[in-house]
Order: sequence, then structure tokens, then C-alpha cells
Amino acid sequence: MTSGSGLENAATDTKKARTLLSASLQNVDLRGTHYNTNVQVRTLEALVWRLPITATPATPSPKRRKPQRARQLSDLQVDELTAAYQAGGTVYDLAERFKINRKTVSGILHRAGVQIRGRLTTEQVDEAARLYAAGWSLARVAAKLDTTANTVRIRLLERGVTMRDAQGRER
Repeated sequence: MTSGSGLENAATDTKKARTLLSASLQNVDLRGTHYNTNVQVRTLEALVWRLPITATPATPSPKRRKPQRARQLSDLQVDELTAAYQAGGTVYDLAERFKINRKTVSGILHRAGVQIRGRLTTEQVDEAARLYAAGWSLARVAAKLDTTANTVRIRLLERGVTMRDAQGRER
């Protein structure tokens, strides 16, 4: 097919469209409700202006920081971090001090074999259950195990231990 015949087809299609349009306009009552179309035209123009322009590319997404590799601490820094934690520093304070994520601090402590405060071993949970059954309060058990009363409570509930109310009665 040559390019000339393509243009001829387009011209023929345009002529057909104009013929159909003029035939349909003969059926329009120019004196009726559609005689003054200013309101409809303005409304349609307003809607057209609200449509997105397809020739313009979409706005690019905001630039996001690329994930970075976790900062590696030297052996000396790891020793300093573990000593600071064992001296009473919190994971959050150490994360800020060494400019690393708190989960990284926890991972370093775990790999170094440091017992994380607030986490109870199986043996500690066994002891907590025994002491609580003997009548000790959650606060007293927590103080003995160097953790919080809520941590003890959660671990005992996981074990299925029935909690007592403030007056010492089982709930």
C-alpha cells in the first residue's frame, strides 16, 4: 500500500464524517431547548480543562533514599558497646551514640552472647512461675530477675499461668 492511498482513505473518511454530521444537523431543532448551548459549552470546556494532559509525562515520584548497608563497627567499638550495655545503657541510647539502628545494636549484643535485659530465658520463666505460684508479686519477681513486671506477666500468661488480682485472688 502506498502512502498516497492512505491519504486518500483519510480524505474519504473525513468526507463521510462531514456528510453524516450535516445530515444529523438537519434533524436538530434550532428553536428548541438546544438552541442556546452557551451553558453546555462552558460546562464542557471546564471539564476538558480539568482533564490531565496526556502529552506531558506524569510527575516523577519523590526521590527516596536508597537502603544503605548497616554500618560496621570495629571490634573495639563492639567491646565498647557491650560494656556500655552491661553498665546499664539502653539499646536506644547506644543506637544513637554509635549512629546505628537499634536492631543492629540488639544483633551485635546477641552475637556477643550478652543477655538482653527484659528477655527471660526458659529457666528464668520457670523460676518466675514458681515464685509467682508461691505468692510473690509480679514486681517482686521482676526485681529478682532484673526485668519489668509486665515482661514477667507476659511470659507467665504465655505459659498459661492464671494471674491474681490486686487482692491476691485468681481471676
